[in-house]
Amino acid sequence: MVRGQRVSHPLDRLDLDASFGEAAGGATIGSHALSAAIHSQLGGPTTALFDAYRASLEARTVDELVEWARAHTTREERATLFKPAAEVAQQGDPVAIELFRHAGSLIGAGTASLGRYLPKEAGAPTVLLTGKAWQMGDLLLAPFREALHERLPHAEVRINTIPQSVGSALLAMDAAGMPITEEILAQASR
Repeated sequence: MVRGQRVSHPLDRLDLDASFGEAAGGATIGSHALSAAIHSQLGGPTTALFDAYRASLEARTVDELVEWARAHTTREERATLFKPAAEVAQQGDPVAIELFRHAGSLIGAGTASLGRYLPKEAGAPTVLLTGKAWQMGDLLLAPFREALHERLPHAEVRINTIPQSVGSALLAMDAAGMPITEEILAQASR
């Protein structure tokens, strides 16, 4: 947002970068975490991700995790892997923490690249983060802010507190040309 005006990402969604293998969206973070869990059983670094995925996917062995991965390839299915990875990271697992730090840096750098589309006279932009991933705290947010502020030092970061259903109503109001005032936004955030 710049001076109350929405500036859209040129690709519509930043997590489209995930299609190229970068850890930028929930499905990709989950896929990388499952890969790390499997790799831990094949000589890679030890991680609590293995036990977390064995429990959440009801798999007994590394081979069963591999079978699950082969059978569940859609973004929606892979996105279910995000929550166990976040829980393991919040418990202090270094492998999981690094996945989230890397993802936060990538998302921050990608967001900052949008600065080139902002008019010079626009001033400092406000970056509004939406989605449950940002609610997990500094694991993702701190590296995001660091990468963003490295390129856009005056950008303000806000986390959306408006429920999805209310957000849909606000989008409909905007599409209908109805003004969305600060008062409406304040009530929507309650």
